[in-house]
Amino acid sequence: MLGRSVDFFRHGYLFVTTDAATLEQCRRNVELQRGLGVASELLTPSQIQTYLAPLVTGDLLGGTFCDDDGSADPYSLLSGFLAVARGRGLRLLTGQPVTGIVKAGDRVTGVRTPGEEWSAPIVIDCAGPHADEIGAMAGVEIPSKPYRRQVMVTEPLPILPPCFP
Repeated sequence: MLGRSVDFFRHGYLFVTTDAATLEQCRRNVELQRGLGVASELLTPSQIQTYLAPLVTGDLLGGTFCDDDGSADPYSLLSGFLAVARGRGLRLLTGQPVTGIVKAGDRVTGVRTPGEEWSAPIVIDCAGPHADEIGAMAGVEIPSKPYRRQVMVTEPLPILPPCFP
């Protein structure tokens, strides 16, 4: 599809939580995903442990897992998407924040930036962790909020398998 390798490695993706509200959102997410054909599943703490035995699960309420998920090289993936889009006429503008939405009735037909107004037959909100801000401009609530995650880089730890979700 992209005409290049993105170094995708399938290892599954595991989310865990100690928060009841987050677990309820996980339930809704899995229901939606399964309805769309994604083989994600809701897990109990003991089921979580089967995916990563060294993980301490005593404080967990549950989690989700999808075996089809994995990791890819983000730069290669973005470059591939941009190459395909440019081949279809995309003009990429950087440093041009969206300051407003143009609508015709209840349909979004374009965006405003500080210097110009742009129209398009299809407008896609690709604002990542700020998608909710752009959606709000169009009168749409998008339940997407920036969420800080933690990454810890270490030498390989003998207790952990070389690859895990």
